[in-house]
Amino acid sequence: MSYRALKCLFPAMLLAGCQPAATAPPQRDAAATSQSASKPATKHATGGTTLRNAARTGNIVLLRQRISAGEDLSDADAAGQTALHLAAAADNADAVKALIEAGAAINAASADGKTPLHLAAMASGTAASVLIFRGASIDARDQWQQTPLHLAAYAGRESIISMLLSHKADIGARDADGETPLFKAARAGEVGALDRLIAAGADVNAARNAPATTLQSAAAAPTGDTPLVAAAREEQDAVIRHLLAAGAKPAIPGEGGHTALHITAGKNRVEISQALIDAGAAINARDEAGNTPMHRAAGRGRHNAVKLLIDRKADLDIRNGVGQSPLLVAAGAGEAEICASLLKAGADLNAVDQDDNSALHLAAAAESSTTIRVLLDSGAKRTATNKEGKRPGDLTTSENLKSLLR
Repeated sequence: MSYRALKCLFPAMLLAGCQPAATAPPQRDAAATSQSASKPATKHATGGTTLRNAARTGNIVLLRQRISAGEDLSDADAAGQTALHLAAAADNADAVKALIEAGAAINAASADGKTPLHLAAMASGTAASVLIFRGASIDARDQWQQTPLHLAAYAGRESIISMLLSHKADIGARDADGETPLFKAARAGEVGALDRLIAAGADVNAARNAPATTLQSAAAAPTGDTPLVAAAREEQDAVIRHLLAAGAKPAIPGEGGHTALHITAGKNRVEISQALIDAGAAINARDEAGNTPMHRAAGRGRHNAVKLLIDRKADLDIRNGVGQSPLLVAAGAGEAEICASLLKAGADLNAVDQDDNSALHLAAAAESSTTIRVLLDSGAKRTATNKEGKRPGDLTTSENLKSLLR
């Protein structure tokens, strides 16, 4: 499931009481766990207590009745959510106010560490304003070290972002993955939230943590995706343009050494690739495997991106980590039209990789008759040998291709 699909589902899941699994849920707020009630909680036919259901639905009359009856304000559902959590998630401001006035713990933590303000931060804003006015912790952390500002940015709640920032929320707070609120907004495609954070001084180049499996050199910083690279991965072109306008640096690589241009060129997204180049993207930047944007575009058959990169004077003969030029990569992928475009633009037909395989060797191994014909028509040598002494015809299992390559 895509990041945007998850983003759309997440608030509804929270309101329904769904939570990701937690191996070691944090302790709930001491005030919440110590509170006792004179009467046991009354169970409701639809599940949960009458108090919690009233809080969720915003039935303020019933809510006040259950409070007066002494129903336990700290009683929580299976996800660790109290009535105050549910009222906050549903943005029932009157219910939030009534529960706080009755003594509900304002910073009680759910099973995954979320306070009522975390949940209200993803709603429309009225419940959040009540919680903030009543002293809720602005920078409370959940199990994933997310603050309410992270969640407001993720959900695109611009008014709540402004409200939190006016109460000194940490604009540069990092969650367990090293993501800032701006990073959340960028990846989720929330341009309005992004602009609010940028206007407040958020760092547009703050990179997230690199995954533990990264091969990138420790000397190359940052090693995680920047907001710009993350936006490129999620195909958030509007976000990319706003980040560039705010001073994001397109030459900074992310995970795998990929720049935003590596990603957009590899997906044939020409207009945004053009914008990145115009903003200073390194057209011949190498990723951890030594591949440039041209290598990625050529190997994936991205004709329009290849044309753009040719027009912008990308190096046609630059080698990747195994000594392959873009032509060799395209030949090995059986991309005949790409090979023709590269050769027409001046790519070296006689280039070989670290094993002395020519483009014709790689096309033969790929069993691509159309690519073989393009290369032969351009003058490729049937008799060239690689380090194992093999000719192109030795690398195909097709008798027809063997005959063509004799």
